[in-house]
Amino acid sequence: MTQGRPTREDVAGRPRRVEGIYGAPGFHWVGNGFRVAGYFSAIPNAVRKLDPFLLLDYHPTYTYTPATPPRGVGVHPHRGFETVTLAWQGSVAHHDSTGAGG
Repeated sequence: MTQGRPTREDVAGRPRRVEGIYGAPGFHWVGNGFRVAGYFSAIPNAVRKLDPFLLLDYHPTYTYTPATPPRGVGVHPHRGFETVTLAWQGSVAHHDSTGAGG
């Protein structure tokens, strides 16, 4: 191990141990637009442990009332990473503040 991260030999040569099992976090608002549960936020030191950077948010069925101005998360261009959105039911249109989608 190097500063808490597995070395290449660890990942390639040996099974990794389960560090912990964490319960579901509470919901929070992303900007003024989306009520989500950020699952990796429940893991202590997640930013240090997850490489490359990764987000996993859960958005259950939720009814949003109309709002003025429209709901959103402010300026957040999606540059240098891939956005993957999974919808188990229904559909979703995921766009950043520049109008680019993913």
